[in-house]
Amino acid sequence: MFNDVEGEVKFFTDRAGSGGSDHGSFYAKNIPVLFFHTGGHDDYHTPTDDADKVDAQAEAEILNVEIKLIENAMKLPKLNFTEVK
Repeated sequence: MFNDVEGEVKFFTDRAGSGGSDHGSFYAKNIPVLFFHTGGHDDYHTPTDDADKVDAQAEAEILNVEIKLIENAMKLPKLNFTEVK
């Protein structure tokens, strides 16, 4: 699925599936997950974490990568869940 996917944003893959974000709930139900993040900052998840903290350029580049991944995934059979040990 990640073959030939390139982007203007740095990204990596690993086998970690659980985590402290919304994707953790899906992973706990044995549903394959992908997690994308533009990075943290000092105000992350605080009352002062306002829209001006969003890295819009990085978010746009992540969306481009996600589109490529979706296009690749549509060519594959159903994704299998792989539990991280």
